Amino acid sequence: MNIRKNKKGIGLPTVLAIVTFIIGTAASLLSITFSQSKLVEKNIENSEAYQSAVYNVDAAVRVMIRGLLTDPSYLTNQENISEVEDYFNVLVTPHETVTSLWRVTSRVTDTRSVTSYLSTQAGSSMSYEEGIDLFTFFSKSLSGDSKDLPSELLTDVLPAYFETYDIDELNPPKASDLDSVKSIAQYISKSTTFLPITQFLLNQNQIIDGDFYINGNLTIYSNNTLHIAEGRILFVTGNLTMQANSHLIGNVVVGNNMDFTGNSSSQSTFIGTVYIGNHFTSNTRLIMGLSDRPTFVFSTLSNTINRYIEGFAFFTGTAFEYDVSGITSTISGAIYTDRYTISRGTLIVNPIDIRLIYEYFDTYALPYDGSVSVDGSYAYTNPR
Repeated sequence: MNIRKNKKGIGLPTVLAIVTFIIGTAASLLSITFSQSKLVEKNIENSEAYQSAVYNVDAAVRVMIRGLLTDPSYLTNQENISEVEDYFNVLVTPHETVTSLWRVTSRVTDTRSVTSYLSTQAGSSMSYEEGIDLFTFFSKSLSGDSKDLPSELLTDVLPAYFETYDIDELNPPKASDLDSVKSIAQYISKSTTFLPITQFLLNQNQIIDGDFYINGNLTIYSNNTLHIAEGRILFVTGNLTMQANSHLIGNVVVGNNMDFTGNSSSQSTFIGTVYIGNHFTSNTRLIMGLSDRPTFVFSTLSNTINRYIEGFAFFTGTAFEYDVSGITSTISGAIYTDRYTISRGTLIVNPIDIRLIYEYFDTYALPYDGSVSVDGSYAYTNPR
């Protein structure tokens, strides 16, 4: 089949007509999508101005993708960018540090904007050093501050989690109940829906399947396994300490710190997702995740690795430090932190394509609402 290409691409009016037809059929769904119940009602998201901004950003991104599919150099022409900005009343800017990532923004109020990210290299994942993958800009669309990312992700996870497991509606939270991982864990612990569970029961090597929390610190003793049923979340208001040769399978919210203790001869396993109020530290050989179930560590603050690690893992936080003298570790995944330090030893990070597991995000205690879409060779986050 011969395909003729016009180097100038489709004219903007033609593109707009096509996009308007496509988006028009889905316009009625936008109000539903963006008015879904959240833990805190955000009146601004129900406003006409907000819905208009969502529509404009979404349409602008689709026009840009259409232009790129016709002419890969579309975004190098400032006239094209200006046309999109003027027509949809949006601002189109390249990301400050990541190449081939564009931000499309429409301002709703002086303090609130709707933003979508468009990646022209989303067909492949890249490591921390090389740039960005779907998981990265999915995360960046939620938060402008790495310290806020864990609580923002968790706030997005909980409504769907409550619905999935028929958890009765909790008392309406105050804004302060949702401003940190710790406050969210404490909010859950004060409800009558979730039940307290003892440290003794969690050290019996049985699968924990239910709505449970630990009020205070939790220690999993040596050679024991904390196994939380698939899709479930255990809430811990204090610290979580995994002793030498202990193992963790499942999703946990930890209000304070999470520590794997041990030495160079001990080995632990962690296959799951954790939201941490403060720091993550590993002082034992640690095997993380599986190829179809990576481990996600959302630290509010730092991640410190003092022993050998391997497996499949993603880390976020304000800092990541690898300090293992004379040892080379390899993980598949990525590290997204403000500071990234290799003090001693070598850490190799191989990229993996997060799209392969995106459909399982809800089971892995990650937000899953179709926030990442792929069109041809280009991927983008839906406006929010």
